[in-house]
Amino acid sequence: MNPLINAYHFFSTQLRRGKAWKWFTLIGLIPSIIIIATLSFSLAGGWGSGDKSNIFLEITLNYFFKFYILLVPLFFSTSVLAEEIEQQTVVYLFTLPIDRGRLLLTKFFATLVHSLWLVGASLLPALILTNQHHLTSFETSKTISVIWLTALLGTLAYSAFSFLLGVLLRRPMLIGLFIVFPWEQFVQFMPGFVQKLSIIYFVKSIMPVALPEKASLLRLFQQTTPAPLAILILIGLSVFFCWAAMARSHKREYIMGEQ
Repeated sequence: MNPLINAYHFFSTQLRRGKAWKWFTLIGLIPSIIIIATLSFSLAGGWGSGDKSNIFLEITLNYFFKFYILLVPLFFSTSVLAEEIEQQTVVYLFTLPIDRGRLLLTKFFATLVHSLWLVGASLLPALILTNQHHLTSFETSKTISVIWLTALLGTLAYSAFSFLLGVLLRRPMLIGLFIVFPWEQFVQFMPGFVQKLSIIYFVKSIMPVALPEKASLLRLFQQTTPAPLAILILIGLSVFFCWAAMARSHKREYIMGEQ
């Protein structure tokens, strides 16, 4: 187990030294920055009782659930193997006396932790700011907690899916951009079973119903899957994607110069 722990620390250090997570931190804080700027320049009244809190909650939900929790996992998790291939280090990576499936899974966990941190640390301030006048309410605190945990679970599922794409494809980022953006955004408006052919369907099934009526993210979607079942499905999909990626890594041949 020590080699895997050492590998995890090595991969985590590489991620922290890179500039990508800093840029994604800044991107994730955009909703909070906008809200703080609005609060600073707006009049004292009207935020808690008017439409501003609902408007910014809608902006926050759409920003994170339609963009951020899709982009962050895609960028980091597809790079688990694609980055090694691009830098011509994949052959040397697999010379380590560690099972290649476990080694890739360890690197995936390192990227997953960073993705979860980015999403969690970016979303929570925005949710608190949009509900600042109601934080003492148990229902509001519960709603914020459920939204936050749902975002983390969605990040897990998208990360595992992106991990599998990175192992299966030579250009995972390009294909992934098409899948997680056009497809995930379009399929949620399709009727019947087709909606279930997406991760976002199950993510939004977990979202609490006690959200402002103007939150169009939920109004455009009718929940048909019970939240406990949706949670189990997302966890099951995450496990399956990781297992499939590990299994595929054993069968795929990697040669110097592969693009």
